[in-house]
Amino acid sequence: MNKRALARLLVVLTVACSLSCRTGEYSAGRDGEWLAKGYRYDKNGWIYLHIEGGPFERGFQRGYLTANEIEEFLRTLAYTQEFETAKKLDFFVKAASRQFKNKIPKEYVEEMRGMVAGMEKAGKKVTYEEMLFMNGFIDILWYWWPAAKEKDRPGCSAFVAAGDATADGKIVMAHNSWIGYPAGRFCNIIVLKDLPAESWTILPDESWTR
Repeated sequence: MNKRALARLLVVLTVACSLSCRTGEYSAGRDGEWLAKGYRYDKNGWIYLHIEGGPFERGFQRGYLTANEIEEFLRTLAYTQEFETAKKLDFFVKAASRQFKNKIPKEYVEEMRGMVAGMEKAGKKVTYEEMLFMNGFIDILWYWWPAAKEKDRPGCSAFVAAGDATADGKIVMAHNSWIGYPAGRFCNIIVLKDLPAESWTILPDESWTR
C-alpha cells in the first residue's frame, strides 16, 4: 500500500471513529478512552461529575459513572407510580415514547443512547425508551397523566336488586370503588357482621352476593 492510499485509509478511520461518538454508535475499542475523560467523586452527599466529548461520548461517561443511581431512580419511579396509579412502569414508558416521538433534538437522543451504552458497560440493563421516560418523567407523570386520567375518570358505582328482579328473590348487590390506588389496594376486607359466611357466594369476577 503506497503512502497516499495509507493516508486516505487513516483519514477514513479517524472520521469513522469520530462519527461513532456523535451518532450514537457504540465502539467497544474506544470506551476506555472515553471513560478516561470523565470522572466523579462524592462529598457530603453530593455527586460531582465531570464528562466531556461528543453527545454519545458524554452520555456514555454519564451512564457508566452513575449507573447505580440511574438504576435506582428508575426502580423508585416504577414502585412509586404503581403505588399511586396502579399502572406498571411499561405503561408510562410507552406513553413517553408516544409523546416525545420525533420531538427530541438529535444531540439529546445521542446522549441518551450513550447513557444506555455506558450503563450496559457498567453491567446495568436499561432500554432507550426507559431512559427517555426518565428524562421526561415530569412531563409524563405531572402533566400528561393527570390530563389523560381526567378524560376518562370513572366514578364509584353500585347496584342492589331484590324481589322480582332476582331469580330467587334474594338480594344481589355489587360495588366498584374508584378511589386512589394507595388506599384502594387495601380495600379487600369484607366484614360479615351478624351474617354467616356460608350465605355468601364469590362470583367469577370476585364480586360478592348474598
